[in-house]
Amino acid sequence: MGETKHQLGSHARIASLAFGVFVLGGIAAGQSSTAPTIFNNGIVSGGSFAPALSTGGAVAQGSIVSIFGSGLGPTGNPQIGSFPLQATLGGVSVQLTSGTTQLNAFPLYVSPGQINAIIPSTTPLGRVSVQVNFNGVKSNSAPVTVAANAPSIYTLTGAGIGPATFQNKTAASPPFNSATVTIQPGQVGTLWVTGLGAISSADNQAPPIGSLNYPVEIWVGGQSVTDIQYKGRTPCCAGLDEIDFTVPANAPSGCYVPVTARVAGKAVSNTVTIAIDPAGNHCSDPISTAYTKGGTFGTVALVRRTTHFDKSTPADTTVDAGMAGFSQEAGAGFTYSSFASLPPAGSCLVYQGLGNYLNSDVPFSTPATKGLLAGTLTVKGAAGSVALSSLIDQQGSSEYLGLLGSSGVLTSGATPLFLSPGAFTITGAGGTDVGSFTASVTVPGSNVTWTNRDQLLTVDRSQPLTFNWTGTSNLVVLEAFNFDAPTNTSAAFRCVAAAGATSFTVPNWILANFPVSRTNTRLSNGLLSIATATAPATFTATGLNNTAAFYLLLQGRIVTFK
Repeated sequence: MGETKHQLGSHARIASLAFGVFVLGGIAAGQSSTAPTIFNNGIVSGGSFAPALSTGGAVAQGSIVSIFGSGLGPTGNPQIGSFPLQATLGGVSVQLTSGTTQLNAFPLYVSPGQINAIIPSTTPLGRVSVQVNFNGVKSNSAPVTVAANAPSIYTLTGAGIGPATFQNKTAASPPFNSATVTIQPGQVGTLWVTGLGAISSADNQAPPIGSLNYPVEIWVGGQSVTDIQYKGRTPCCAGLDEIDFTVPANAPSGCYVPVTARVAGKAVSNTVTIAIDPAGNHCSDPISTAYTKGGTFGTVALVRRTTHFDKSTPADTTVDAGMAGFSQEAGAGFTYSSFASLPPAGSCLVYQGLGNYLNSDVPFSTPATKGLLAGTLTVKGAAGSVALSSLIDQQGSSEYLGLLGSSGVLTSGATPLFLSPGAFTITGAGGTDVGSFTASVTVPGSNVTWTNRDQLLTVDRSQPLTFNWTGTSNLVVLEAFNFDAPTNTSAAFRCVAAAGATSFTVPNWILANFPVSRTNTRLSNGLLSIATATAPATFTATGLNNTAAFYLLLQGRIVTFK
């Protein structure tokens, strides 16, 4: 098993802390006078927060789920006591129905807006109906798919994305891994998960200690873990699992090294990150280091997106845009941005959740401390000048966006393309927080050419996916998105190629949780792309101590996933 019972028992205090903060955590709201309501897609896996109706959104027998809605429970956050756990907490019970089988989940945390509960190990497999009963008043029924295995990794962001709830076992009280508390290759860490699978004993009792028999695989930065020391329930907390493993010697360094688990050869977890440094120092990579240390940030970019469509007559759309963002970041070991937090070269990050990721960036970032106002921004080039519109995004940043030009199919009111090769400037008039500035960006005359684009009409999720290209760029990022309209869920990946590479193969387990495209193409939106960026240039402005200006080319094509 790799560890003695005594050694496992030493995790109890840390596990209890993790359980209280990351499993039971929720935001209490005022008690509703109406009947309890489970939101549409409101049942999610406890660690990943993958929606129940999404691909990969199944929950495992014996695992923890979160139920979101309104009027679900009382204010005051009633706490569970000692074992055995009860079927009712604070007047709240959760009933599970599958055919003629009915049983109760074990609530761990209840509030008006959220319930966390354990799905019993004896729950039938397949589609199960979930209903909340609060003080005798029943909610609507909501569906969830129960599977034998469905690994779901907890994160310190509480969103199933970004820094994992992962402890470096380098001290008697293992610290949580972060940008400032990194782990070294060859050291052992503990990953907190739920959903490894059912246990033979009752789920409302203290869990049994011992590795479960389910085969578990883990990849760290794309490298396979060969030493898994423990994979089973924590000694303290029902429904909560831990995986103790040695970080591979060849794992890449970085602030956001991806970690993915697979159980029984088919059930793939959410992808999370850990920070790795060969010397155990603050993590270091070209993009993320400054972000994790905090400060004031200003980023401006000129962007061209080309999208290829294969119809009766192949066609393309091209859009030129200017973008900028200004924010003050507190800087912390758990800081994360789905845009700025890229994985190390040779590895991939995967995202899944609600909404259409094609309409916006993957919608998660650690909230900025403050959005910074920079006044009016203008892009100038050989074709003239265009002002950018400002807005405050949901994560607190001050952002600017402007359409510079467009052409091709699916564009209305097309205007001449703006970003021809040459020199451009982005000028800021200055605002309350940011002084006036001028940033320079050069659009290169040649760039990466995607050579196998036209061969990638269909993506088989059971097979590796290879991108081929010619030419070089400062940064080459391979991306995929798919949106499923009936379930309102998306999945996406971002992979970073090694410097000088002209090919990248995405493993099939990265694709496992992508939704399958619908026969009706209006119900699915699948896209592959290669993103390339010039080396960022800095600019100077009062109020900013981290700046970057660059050109980004996004070459995409519409695809179907099967």
